Amino acid sequence: MSKFYFNVLQGSGVAEDMKGTELPGLEEAKAMAQVTARELLANAIKGGNQNPPEIVTISDESGQKLAKIALRGVLPEPLK
Repeated sequence: MSKFYFNVLQGSGVAEDMKGTELPGLEEAKAMAQVTARELLANAIKGGNQNPPEIVTISDESGQKLAKIALRGVLPEPLK
């Protein structure tokens, strides 16, 4: 198991994941990032947030960025 960190970019700020999550591999981390992105986007819409988060980045324990998930990319096609 490896530890992955899911940081959220919103505007010029970054909400850093200080705890991390242990997962079997990068594919599982990407799947979790997609779920997280959907939840963040849904919460922003429900709350009427005019400046929703933009990107969830996945980093490893050394801080190396492994992947990024754009929140716009998790929207169903008709909503893009």
